[in-house]
Amino acid sequence: MAKKSKVLFVIHSLGGGGAEKILVNIANNLDRERFDVTVMSIVDSGYHRDHLAESVHYKSLFSMPGGSGSKSTPAKTGTSGSLLAGKRKFKNQLATLYYGFWKIAPKRLLYQLAIRESYDIEISFLEGICAKFVSGSWNDQSRKLCWIHVDVVNEGKSHRAFRSLGDERRCYEAYDGLVAVSEGVSESFVRYLGLAPEKMRVIRNPLDTAEIKEGAKELLPLDAEGFGASFTFCSIGRLCEQKAFHRLVRAAGILKSRGYSFTVVILGEGKLEEELSDLIETENLEDTVYLLGFRKNPYAYLARSDAYVCTSVAEGMSTTVSEAIVLGLPVVSTNCAGMSELMAVARGELVDDDPVSIADGMARIMDSARPGSAEDLHRVEDFFDFDASMSLIECELLGEAGH
Repeated sequence: MAKKSKVLFVIHSLGGGGAEKILVNIANNLDRERFDVTVMSIVDSGYHRDHLAESVHYKSLFSMPGGSGSKSTPAKTGTSGSLLAGKRKFKNQLATLYYGFWKIAPKRLLYQLAIRESYDIEISFLEGICAKFVSGSWNDQSRKLCWIHVDVVNEGKSHRAFRSLGDERRCYEAYDGLVAVSEGVSESFVRYLGLAPEKMRVIRNPLDTAEIKEGAKELLPLDAEGFGASFTFCSIGRLCEQKAFHRLVRAAGILKSRGYSFTVVILGEGKLEEELSDLIETENLEDTVYLLGFRKNPYAYLARSDAYVCTSVAEGMSTTVSEAIVLGLPVVSTNCAGMSELMAVARGELVDDDPVSIADGMARIMDSARPGSAEDLHRVEDFFDFDASMSLIECELLGEAGH
């Protein structure tokens, strides 16, 4: 039997985000005859730790208070375990200190202290802090890859881990390969850093459509708000600047003023929860827009919605939009990275990023809603071919030519 390749994935945390979910899909489904898989989080936190398969090794660099660095230590009930949940003022202060640390952090020393084993393949599964950490590897024999999940130009956060643009460019140039999750992400990344396009690969995220459809069968809790009587729009994500839910609240106000009957349900937690609640009250939308918090099974909520709305400033290949498409929902989305590729197989439309344009798109969905066809279903199934994505990822890990 051929020797297994030892693979290390590094991610910031295993909170309830899209990239974290995709990493779990990859780690759990890599061929165990070929790969011995370890997942390491920079900070030991997150709901998705419990979803790693028993065969996946888990470790962390920093422990959260009360954490044990173990998959068996669950996130607090009803939360994602995301580091971005909580009050805005505290989170902003903490983020400033934290990114300040990473700007000056001795990456080689940190890596040497944290990684005592030798791996054949070392992967940063996020840009920014994770990319900087893995670029400090002392192992000259390993294949080093970095996944890019977001349009870094418009996201504006990952840069904060670096002292300068030159520092950031040198970090990514240290990798043997860079994997973007969409063409839009790849183009933006190459243009921003001035990298050689041939260094980039585009590999679509592996989406477990069977799991999504199975989760959709679960009944909603009896106290679930925002469902039933009228047309329901759903949106899912962290309550943070990048997701720009204030646009959706204001669009809902515009749509309601036009006489439309509908509800908007937003699933997620984050530092802007209080601000969004205040905005909902200011716009007199308490009976229209509902903040439902983090939900372990968002698919049950998606399946009982009539359409999905994404108002993000930046995405890469939105997991939640992808999940909505799998469940047959029409989508209204701002035109951020990855969306034009997704909309090639979705019903719905791309809109400008102002509340009026978003409201116009929502109105058109309500006015002309049509059921999905068998042809729509086939296009979606072909686009989200899980086995095809996993095959491309395995070839990329091994550096196999011609994939």
